[in-house]
Amino acid sequence: MGFFGHATEKLENDTIYLEYLIHGGPRIVRLVYKPTQTNLFAEIPDVGIDTPSGKYMMLGGHRLWASPESVEFTYILDDKGLQVKHSGSGVDLIMPGLPPVFHHKQIHLSLDSNKPIVHLMHSIRNDSTNTVVMAAWGITQLKPGGTAIFPLRMAEKPGSMLLPDRSVTLWPYTQINDPHLSVEDDKILVNDKGVDGPMKFGGRNPQGWIAYLLDGMAFIKRSPFDRNAEYPDYGCNTEIYTNGKFLELESLSGLITLEPGRWVNLEEEWEIRPYTGSAASFDAGLAND
Repeated sequence: MGFFGHATEKLENDTIYLEYLIHGGPRIVRLVYKPTQTNLFAEIPDVGIDTPSGKYMMLGGHRLWASPESVEFTYILDDKGLQVKHSGSGVDLIMPGLPPVFHHKQIHLSLDSNKPIVHLMHSIRNDSTNTVVMAAWGITQLKPGGTAIFPLRMAEKPGSMLLPDRSVTLWPYTQINDPHLSVEDDKILVNDKGVDGPMKFGGRNPQGWIAYLLDGMAFIKRSPFDRNAEYPDYGCNTEIYTNGKFLELESLSGLITLEPGRWVNLEEEWEIRPYTGSAASFDAGLAND
């Protein structure tokens, strides 16, 4: 098996399979719902970013980064040195801490026994000699052309009209009047068809899920929300980025002060379900349409 010259292995059940790199990463490069045999993840083997250490290749799929984002702190080359350890029905993808920041990264993967659900635990350990403040950051690059959904507030009514219940953070290159961006009372929608430039936003998302609708399928990404945590980027626990080549659904842990040897963790669950309804009426808590 392989992904544009990169060796891979497969994890599967009756409904889905995923492929992960076995020499670099940790990276998951394919996620396929078996009835469609289509990879939901972006495949961009030639897209990279120049860094002081060399070119960081995006590839597509899912990766684990450290936040807050900076070229020196985040874009650490991860193309070799991965260790793969099989544990029961799951697998651990382990990348030892490398200079200059010495972030030991690992992702534990497992699948539901018979449902199209993936369980992930992301972990970063500070293997440097310095204390750092960071969050674990799970980034999933999906094929362009669908619609992303970002819920803005809890499903129930607010307990008080005197306090705010929604929060949105915008990046400098994001235009609030972008025609691909639709802000509604309870959600933000990103129509990714025809996007030709970068756009990113995030926010405090107490429901803890974001979703992407594409070709009659819904990809739902969940991560626990901690109302007492301090999140990066003005308080974002979920973020969405698009640039026309791929769309990213991103989740973040709370910021943690990591002394040498300490860990920060981020749990995620992915679900795939058929969905042909509208993006405006989609709710990850409801049954299939």
